[in-house]
Amino acid sequence: VFAAFKGLGCLEQEYQIISSLPEQVAPVFVQVLRTQVNHEKAVWPVYIAQKMGWQEKDAVKIGAATDILWSLSVIIDDMFDHDSERAGDSSLWSRVGQEQARRLAFEVFGEWMKYLNRIDPSIKDLALFFVQRGIDSVVAHKGLGLDADPNVILANYRDRDDFHSAFPIYALARTNRADVDEIVLGLRLFNQAGQLVNDLRDIIPRSGLPRLSDLREGRVSVALKCLYDQVDSTDQKLICSLFGAGQV
Repeated sequence: VFAAFKGLGCLEQEYQIISSLPEQVAPVFVQVLRTQVNHEKAVWPVYIAQKMGWQEKDAVKIGAATDILWSLSVIIDDMFDHDSERAGDSSLWSRVGQEQARRLAFEVFGEWMKYLNRIDPSIKDLALFFVQRGIDSVVAHKGLGLDADPNVILANYRDRDDFHSAFPIYALARTNRADVDEIVLGLRLFNQAGQLVNDLRDIIPRSGLPRLSDLREGRVSVALKCLYDQVDSTDQKLICSLFGAGQV
C-alpha cells in the first residue's frame, strides 16, 4: 500500500503541506507520519476516483489531506487513551509532553486548513463539518456506560470515523453528479470493522497481557459491552468497579 501511496503522488502532496510548517515542527510531525505504516487513508480516495472516472489529481490532494488529518487524530487519540507507543515507536505525547503535542497538532491543523482552502473553500468547510462531528462523537462516547446499546456505540464509531470515511468521497463527488452513498457506506462499514478488531485486541491481544485501556479509562466498546453482558452478576460488579477507575 505504501508503494501506491508514493507512486500515486500522495506522498508528494503531503510534503507540500509539511514544507509550510515551521522548521521545529516539520521533522517532529514527519516522525508521527512514519508510524502510519501503509497510509491507506490517502490511497482509498484515489482508487475510488479512478473507478468512478473522477479527476485523479483532485483525489490525490484530498487523499493526502485525509491522511494528514488521520495522523493528527492519532496524536490526540494517543493522549486520550494514554498510549505511550504507536506502531512500535514512542507516541508523540510520551516524547514531548501533552501540552507540546497538543500545540504541534494545532500548528499542523492550521496549515492543513490553509491547504484545503487553496484547493476549494467549500472543501475546507466540508472537512471542518466532519471534524466537528468527530469531536462531538468523542464527547458523546464519554457519556456512554456499560448499559449502552451496541448499535449506539457503532453509530458513535461511524461519526468518529466519518472524517476519513465520508469526507473524502463527498468532497470528490461535489462536482461529480453521482450517487456515492453506497461508497460511503462501504467505507463506514470497513472502518467500523477495524474499530471492532481494535476493541477486541484491547481485551484479547495477539501476545502479551491485555491492555484493557477501554475498561481503565471508562470507554465502553462493543467488545467490552459484549463481555459485560455475558458474565454473571458477580463479574459484572467487578467490571463496574474497574470501569473508569484509571488503573486495572
